[in-house]
Formats: sequence, structure tokens, C-alpha cells
Amino acid sequence: MSKYKLVVFDFDGTLADTVPIIVRSFNKSLAQNNFDTFPDEQISSLIGLPSEEMFKTILNNPGDNEITSLIEKYRENYNLETETNLKMFTGTLDILKNLKNSGFKLSIATGKLTAEVIRNLTSLQILDYFDLVLGFDSVSKPKPDGQIVSKTLTELNFQASEAIMIGDSHLDIQTGKNAKISTIGVTWGISSFDRMLEEKPDFIVESPSELLEILT
Repeated sequence: MSKYKLVVFDFDGTLADTVPIIVRSFNKSLAQNNFDTFPDEQISSLIGLPSEEMFKTILNNPGDNEITSLIEKYRENYNLETETNLKMFTGTLDILKNLKNSGFKLSIATGKLTAEVIRNLTSLQILDYFDLVLGFDSVSKPKPDGQIVSKTLTELNFQASEAIMIGDSHLDIQTGKNAKISTIGVTWGISSFDRMLEEKPDFIVESPSELLEILT
């Protein structure tokens, strides 16, 4: 029997193949606001942060009005793209089904707005698999602070030793560690095996099927 009872998932790049959508939407919003665009890799390295922090980081603290316009355009672009291009990674739906059928509690901890990720989960028809969905607006300190996971533990009534975080970025692993829970790094999102190894998660997997070997 697994020692874990709660599985905390990141969304972008872990369950859903949204990284290309985010990068395109981000660069399009920059161009719409008369900023230079950036290489895909530079943008993808920031995924997991709230969109405001992504823009502030890559543009070295633009003005408040610029940030407001950038975020507005980004969300318009992202929502338009996800209407037709949103999809899950092959095998991740089976993981959710298996874990739920095995009695695990499942949650989402993301750098997106809560309403935005709920909309995405609903579109993918997987919202009902999750017992709790938290975005960065659910806490005062977003990833990599552990607050979003600590709140998950409190709301679902689990100890840190009973939970594990699954994500594709350094921010996810750091978030899990900061909340004192176990971590699994996946390599089908934004991080290579070597990059994930640098973060020293408890486990690294290269295919969704490996998750069941660890968790069940």
C-alpha cells in the first residue's frame, strides 16, 4: 500500500500540453504592446510564475499600465488558443482515472488564476477528478513558496508525509520541498532530465506510466 494519500498536480506542462500555447500567447501580447518578443526557451523557463511576474521578470519591471495591458492581451490570446488547441499529454488521463479509482485524493496547485485553470479542467472534462483546485490567487505567496501546498494539506486534512507533488518545472519541485512534502519531477514538460536532476526531487519520471509504479 502506498504511503501517499494525496497527489498534488501542477497543470501546465504536467497534465496538459499548454507550454506552446503559453509561449505563443505571451509573445503575441508583447508584440501587441510594441515590445520585442523573446525566444521560446526564455519564456518557458518562467512558466509556473503568475503571468504578472513573468512579464516583470522578462521586461525588467515595466510600468503598471503596461503590465495591465500585457496581462489583458495575454489572457485574451490564451483563452482564444485553448478553445481549439488545449489537450492533455498522452497517458495523463489514464493516470487520473487509475489514481482516483485507487482511492487517492487529487488536487491542482498552479501559477494560473483559479478560475482560469478550472475553465481549462472543465474544457478537458477532468474537473471532477480533483478534490481541490488552487491557483496563485488562492494564496498570498505563489510558487515556489510552499503556501499553496500547505493550504491544500489544511483544506483536505492531510499531513505532509501523506502527500506528494508532481510537476515539470523547478518551481514545482521547490514548492513541494518548501511545504515539506515528497516530489516527482516529470520530463515531458519544460524540464529535461538533467535540468530536473539539478532540483533533486524524490523521483524523476519520463513517462506517465511510471507515476503509477511510484504511487500504487
